[in-house]
Amino acid sequence: MRSLARGLRLSSTRELLDKVGDERILSFLRELEERSTINVGTFRLNRLAAIMYYNAIPPKHREIRLHPRVKEILRERNLLPLFTHQSEGISLIREEKNVIVATPAASGKSLVYLIPILESFIEDSRAKALYLAPTKALERDQLIKIVELTRSLEGFGAAAYDGGTPAKERAEIRRNPPTLLLTNPDMLHYGILPNHRKWSSFFSNLKFIVLDEIHEYRGIFGAHVANILRRTKRLANMYGSNPVFIAASATIANPKEHAERLVGEEFEVIQENGSPKPAKVVLLWNPVPIFDPYNDAERLFIGAISAGLKTIAFCKSRRVVEIMTRNIKRHLLRIGKEDLLRKVASYRSGYLPEERRRIERMLFSGELIGVVATSALELGIDVGELDCCILVGYPGSRISTLQRAGRVGRRVGKIGIIIMVALEDALDQYFVKNPEELFSGEVERAFVNPENERLLPKHVLCASSELPVREGDSAYLGSKLKEILENLEKGNQVRRTAFGYISLVSRPHAKVRIRSIEEPFTLINVDGGKEIGYVDGARVFRECYPGAVYLHMDRAYLVVGLDIKNRGVLLRKTVLKYYTQELISSDVKILKVLHEFSIGEVKVKHGEVRVTERVVGFRKKPVRGGAPKEIVPLSLPAYEFESEAIWLQFPPKMLHYVESRGMDFHGGIHGCEHALIAMAPLFTLSDRTDLGGVSTPYHPQLGGPGIFIYEAYPGGVGIAEMLYDDLFSWVRKTYINVKECTCESGCLSCGLLSPKCGNENQPLDKSAAQLILNYILEGKSKEAK
Repeated sequence: MRSLARGLRLSSTRELLDKVGDERILSFLRELEERSTINVGTFRLNRLAAIMYYNAIPPKHREIRLHPRVKEILRERNLLPLFTHQSEGISLIREEKNVIVATPAASGKSLVYLIPILESFIEDSRAKALYLAPTKALERDQLIKIVELTRSLEGFGAAAYDGGTPAKERAEIRRNPPTLLLTNPDMLHYGILPNHRKWSSFFSNLKFIVLDEIHEYRGIFGAHVANILRRTKRLANMYGSNPVFIAASATIANPKEHAERLVGEEFEVIQENGSPKPAKVVLLWNPVPIFDPYNDAERLFIGAISAGLKTIAFCKSRRVVEIMTRNIKRHLLRIGKEDLLRKVASYRSGYLPEERRRIERMLFSGELIGVVATSALELGIDVGELDCCILVGYPGSRISTLQRAGRVGRRVGKIGIIIMVALEDALDQYFVKNPEELFSGEVERAFVNPENERLLPKHVLCASSELPVREGDSAYLGSKLKEILENLEKGNQVRRTAFGYISLVSRPHAKVRIRSIEEPFTLINVDGGKEIGYVDGARVFRECYPGAVYLHMDRAYLVVGLDIKNRGVLLRKTVLKYYTQELISSDVKILKVLHEFSIGEVKVKHGEVRVTERVVGFRKKPVRGGAPKEIVPLSLPAYEFESEAIWLQFPPKMLHYVESRGMDFHGGIHGCEHALIAMAPLFTLSDRTDLGGVSTPYHPQLGGPGIFIYEAYPGGVGIAEMLYDDLFSWVRKTYINVKECTCESGCLSCGLLSPKCGNENQPLDKSAAQLILNYILEGKSKEAK
């Protein structure tokens, strides 16, 4: 994994006096430090856990030959001289090499693809380029910038083609495609590829395919996008073009590997950033366990905007965004700051596109001084200069942390403030204890599996409806193409002809949900029978069990029934002061071992498994903290699927080794299972909900005790393999976090307690968990000697 720049740890904000020239920022920091320490009983609690300072880094430039017209356009907008990474990327693209640029936010990655596109157009006005963004908001933001940049270039056209484009305008775009077409994978899959004959002139002249923010193309979504890109290449090649791929990514550990797995072609990688980096102050604020972290985040937000700092707070859920925004506005009203009340807004997915764009414009123009947002504002949407970023909880990955922190202090000479308010969570508390690692540690790897066995046949079927598929198309559609075609033929979904296999299914594209893996369930409001949305079939038993509180479009619904036969979830709108957390019980059967090695007497294996999950009940939890209200038992059918897992196989004598020391062995491995899952996102671009676990003193296939960590997605998306590759580091950091936690018997901060444990976190033994984790590490140490 790639390591980031080192910061300087400070003992007090007084050390920033000679580093920060902005009196607003100094005033806010002084007030923050004064309020950080508070008396709790007989001791003083300091919530300001760490202060880090990162120096500004000057730019590095490199001149290259540019077309005079392009040079003129760039000079008019003060975009010259080019940074080193921009010049290097453009030079490689001119050699018709696929390029991925993996540099930080606001480093000018867009010029790496725009300059070659403009030069190609000037040389041949028929040349076309396709731009793909993971979100419609980013696509529209880029369109505004491109139109502004190319306004004076006669004949050059750029247009967005997505679900928000009026039908009449879409028809005109198909008849007369622009030089640069901006869209997203969804529209490419549902609207363009099935109708490629209407786009023949576009595909015939396609020179470039731009993939923006490709670190977002991972997991299930990434696997779907990988296959959509392969189908796109197949059609482009059929029309006689061979486009160059230009990819842009946030800083990730494996940009070259990720781009090559995603596209199926070789890439040149550019990682050395030549753009300037403004100075940043990073503060870690830890209210846990005495105070409510959300309440503290609201007060910090109010303090920042009251000091005149343009502020963004990032939350981990839509529900928290709405609650925090409401509380902030109520508090501003109470303290008589109505002038600020109108300058604060919330931003998340689920809002109408025009409403989101209005908020973006107001933030950019300065009409808003503060916004509370989800990750929907994480990607490269331009919202202007920001001063302060508040992270309400660790975002889940260093990549997201860097993207969000990159929102502030973008202008040279400015300084940005980043405050992470730690929650009662294993990763949050790990960074409180190890603040240097938040921005100076190693970034995660992105992973995509284009040959996921659950979704690849769907894309082969789609391809066969676009153009007859031959067995020789395995270069596009994977090494198992022949087997997949035979199975589709047996199922009467394709027919073999002299030209290849053709689809017998009408509009197969419409049946593929590219942001999920299983056939969806329909959400139905029983008061009126209206369909209000969908939920992925792979998640329905976890999220939509009877009695669950389901949030949709900022409204709470109570799940009153689950129609498995007709794939429907029956909901009723409700107002409740609690939300629900499922309790899951799991069993794992080993199907195939793919990789294995040993650490001392502990065997570590990665392979294919069959998982049987059952939601055995749910816990009612108050919306704003406090003890859980009650646990409701359930009796539901099991959900069975095949996936990938990593497992630790312990020697039978391990039971005696632990229990002879007066500890509970089962409680120890159960605690290890929870703690390992809690720390897994530190090594993979995943969330703890992407994983499940089983720990047992005796597994019949192991002949003894073991811990299984499995992927919660049918077919797997590569998380288990990444954890297998980083096993020792994963175990070591889990051990450190458990050992350094001051709790007596396990808590959410050390990770031993799991909010979704189907056994209600019983049994657990913290001392035994530490002993078992250390046993694994000592086995590694003995090997090294």
